[in-house]
Amino acid sequence: IARTVLLTFIGVLSFNLSYRLRSFDALEILASTDSLTGLKNRRYFFELANLEFERSQRYASKLCMVIADIDNFKHINDTFGHAQGDEALKLCADILTKGTRNIDIVCRLGGDEFAIILRNVDEVKAMELAEAHRVLLDGSSFVFAKQSYSIYGSFGVAMMDVANMTSGDVLANADIACHIAKRGGRNRSHLYEQSSDEKNIMGSELGWTKRLREAM
Repeated sequence: IARTVLLTFIGVLSFNLSYRLRSFDALEILASTDSLTGLKNRRYFFELANLEFERSQRYASKLCMVIADIDNFKHINDTFGHAQGDEALKLCADILTKGTRNIDIVCRLGGDEFAIILRNVDEVKAMELAEAHRVLLDGSSFVFAKQSYSIYGSFGVAMMDVANMTSGDVLANADIACHIAKRGGRNRSHLYEQSSDEKNIMGSELGWTKRLREAM
């Protein structure tokens, strides 16, 4: 009888432990997932970016961050309403995901802004992939009230290629590049150039990029 009781107790304990682990995993997934698009969220992106940054430095591998911002998204929201804006964001998330290699990851930072981490790429390949994403987005549209509306975006590309850089620096550079793409006419990709004076030019306009670094 004692053995039976012990086995029963062990079985119940194992079940409870397994249930708790599954519940914990489920909570972790919820905490790291954007509820609208199903992509990984800002919190997950910051955590992954730091890990990837450390890995890239340790193994001397190439790492790139891309920020994609949907152009004129405010117009979509203001014209068609937030519900249709949400549908447009979900469509953008699907398109960006389909255009991503299985070793890379797409996250939603919030609003109409997405981030992509590209592993093992040089500048040429990074721009090639960013442009491929942009072209996919540019060739898409969403339908509302039986009318088709185009979607396109601006892409900022930044390499982690300086020894003393932080992941926050790379993200801030990608953000600057994205705004330069928008300033240059939108619906284009721009590679951040460390040697240029872009950072000084954009610094006054993007004072909040410092907060991006601090958040990392």
